[in-house]
Amino acid sequence: MVRTVRFLGWERFCLVGHSMGGALARLYANLFPDQVKKVVMIDSLAPTCRPPSMVLKTFRTTMLESMRIEDKDPLSQPSYTEEQLVQLYTKTSSWGYLPDDAKTMLKRGSVSVGDGRFVLTKDPRLRAVSWIKVDRAEVLEYVKAYKNDLLVLNALPGIGFCSVWHQKVLDVCQENCRKFEYLQLEGNHHIHMNQADLVARHVGRFLEDMQ
Repeated sequence: MVRTVRFLGWERFCLVGHSMGGALARLYANLFPDQVKKVVMIDSLAPTCRPPSMVLKTFRTTMLESMRIEDKDPLSQPSYTEEQLVQLYTKTSSWGYLPDDAKTMLKRGSVSVGDGRFVLTKDPRLRAVSWIKVDRAEVLEYVKAYKNDLLVLNALPGIGFCSVWHQKVLDVCQENCRKFEYLQLEGNHHIHMNQADLVARHVGRFLEDMQ
């Protein structure tokens, strides 16, 4: 993200992100608060917590998985029909891709190789992304760092949250952000795709408000 911002020559801007993208937007805003005016997080709120005793094990697992992926031949990836890819997304995801959601994802995440078959173009290393997972006290300090405007759109049931912990994070956002809005919208984790008009209405209003 830092390289992208430098390339585009942006100085002050807003960030909108879904799930991992929301977490990255929040992280960037924490690191460069002078650049980011507003952040919108869609079904995303705070980094994942882990007990300190689990940090090394998680990091080791992630590192080994990254190396396993790097050792694979990038030219030997399998090809699928569109129907197979839709089934792959809808049956293997724990966050409930609807068939139309999957087709939307495939428009940007696959490329045709002929004969009605496609290969996935997403970076396989994303499967082994390692967040430095810390305990809850440290997460709250991290959340406090962002002081500008924040909109959180939480899908219900979405990906699901621990309600008590969720409320603690929301309270910290309310106390520390210049402007904070939290909205619950009925839908699954991919609400930005299957209820795009609803999400766009809330996001547009928030970004256009210059107060």
